[in-house]
Amino acid sequence: MKRQTLLLIMVGLLNMLALGASANVKLTTPMKSVNGDIPPNKTGVVLNGDLEFNSGSNSVEAYTDGEYLYIDFYQNFGYVNILIMSELGGIVYDNIVNTAVQTAYIIPCSGFITGKYTLILNNANGYAAGDFSEP
Repeated sequence: MKRQTLLLIMVGLLNMLALGASANVKLTTPMKSVNGDIPPNKTGVVLNGDLEFNSGSNSVEAYTDGEYLYIDFYQNFGYVNILIMSELGGIVYDNIVNTAVQTAYIIPCSGFITGKYTLILNNANGYAAGDFSEP
């Protein structure tokens, strides 16, 4: 009886140590920084919304350099519709990308007139939108 009790206590302690070790590993895993990932000489597009429930704040990033709009998908969202609307509400760009295959998407902005634009990303599970300006 004493051996069984001692064995159960030791197994319990080992489990607690293992759980504590795995918790420490999760806490020390580096997180992706939005500001640190934007290349120099580019302006970030702050996206509000979520393409999938609990996908994380850094699962999609967008930035522009005045000539191109760059969109990076760090997670598979399936088919995503990419819309760019002018400040008057007109659609200036509309395309669908399969994020299972293509994780980076580049849109040329050379035909855009100077002004404010809204980038809208949507799929079957949600949407994200953010504003940017073209000089």
